[in-house]
Amino acid sequence: MSMMGRPQPPDAHGPADDFLRLELTILELLFDDPGLARLRAKSARHPAVTRYEKVRIFLEHHERLQYPNETELILEIGSLILDGFSLVGQGTDIVEAVEREVLRQLRARVTDPNHFADQMAALSLWGMLRSKGISANIVEEIGFPDISLPISEQSPHWIEVKRLRLGTAVNRVRKDIADANKQIKRASAGGVGSVYIFVERPQQRVVFNDALPPEVQAYVAEAERVMFSGHSKSVADVIVAWDDYMLMGQPPDVTYYFLRRRATVLRHQTPRAPSRLPGGITDLGRTVMLPIIWSPGSGPRPVALPGIRHGAVTATELFRTECEASGDVRSAHAIEALQHPDAIRHYELNGQTFVLATKRVVAGHSPYTLLAIGAAYPDGRTDIHLAFRLYDDDERGHSDDPLGVFTAILDRYGSPVTVGEMEGMFIPRATVHLREGQGQIVSVHNPNNESFVVCASVKVAADRRTADVAWAFSVLTERYRADVRRRQR
Repeated sequence: MSMMGRPQPPDAHGPADDFLRLELTILELLFDDPGLARLRAKSARHPAVTRYEKVRIFLEHHERLQYPNETELILEIGSLILDGFSLVGQGTDIVEAVEREVLRQLRARVTDPNHFADQMAALSLWGMLRSKGISANIVEEIGFPDISLPISEQSPHWIEVKRLRLGTAVNRVRKDIADANKQIKRASAGGVGSVYIFVERPQQRVVFNDALPPEVQAYVAEAERVMFSGHSKSVADVIVAWDDYMLMGQPPDVTYYFLRRRATVLRHQTPRAPSRLPGGITDLGRTVMLPIIWSPGSGPRPVALPGIRHGAVTATELFRTECEASGDVRSAHAIEALQHPDAIRHYELNGQTFVLATKRVVAGHSPYTLLAIGAAYPDGRTDIHLAFRLYDDDERGHSDDPLGVFTAILDRYGSPVTVGEMEGMFIPRATVHLREGQGQIVSVHNPNNESFVVCASVKVAADRRTADVAWAFSVLTERYRADVRRRQR
């Protein structure tokens, strides 16, 4: 399913302070350790301590956030809120909500740094179920599933929680389902249960619509194969969940982060017995909207920002300085466009591979097509040099064709360039005979002295008599940004 227009109304919105103070309280209660002082003294790098400190830092500094360098912190905080949001309404009653023996074992599990994140995933699901009015119990029995739903005294419905860490092989899903199947049979020989699989995703996990993210789709497809295979019959359902986020707004104005926990449910074709999951469990999604008010001085400013590498894609210093620091296009959006493009084209010129990739963006005030421009290398790496938004033309609609979008951007905002004896909005390739003391090889026609960015690949021969130029063009940036601001109103 695809999202048109703005993100759906959030389950919670507003400043994060209350959510985060609750998160700190819950951590202290889980460890029975005010400020996590004892845990910090014993294990300063325990993930609970790291989690606690990030929340504390955000609470102290959120009014002084500078775009774009604090975006990663905001996303980390968002994930913590999604974890803890399901416990809102229980607050400090979390201790009373579980039996004493369960709490003792729960504290023992979260103390182990290797099991903390897994246990928090189980705790988060438990709280989410209870927040939906579904009676759920944490199970203390070793070798049993994590959660039971007391549908009946004779046969509860069991839920085993699994968390797939970043980069986990897809075939791990099959093993997790098989292991859960054994646990459910051990707990109730003739009963059935579910597996809740939370898929960790990269920090740069921005999305443009509600389509299933490609990296999540791989795990879902593997779970579907198991559900259709006839094996693991005690697993009546598999619930695959993940986090993502959408953005609205433009620094230095207020920026709205829509942080979402999403889920999809897969049914076994021939389960040992019918699933008894309550109807409400099919909607385990959550959305939290955080408004970020940037510190004065955020937004467009002439600063150089270091490149960001994510997988094989790098948002270069040029891109971050020209396109991100100005607020035009965020690194996360450009990286997503290269990793999961709607359309992509490669062009071989002068021994180099130039890349144009497009991604359709429909969330926000006005739909647009994002164009990322970069270079690909034989080892599989891709560098992003520039990126632009092309808002829809009311008469001609929109196009995803990368070259067509590139041409339309130059038609709207380009300025002619001269390379040797060639002149035009775009010079794909040219050879320039150099004169002694020659300065500019690529010049921009700019009679009104407007701000611009020029892009070209230039290779000067060893004897310095000639230069090969490829992919030369220029964009009048102030004209472009004025149109972007107008479209965002």
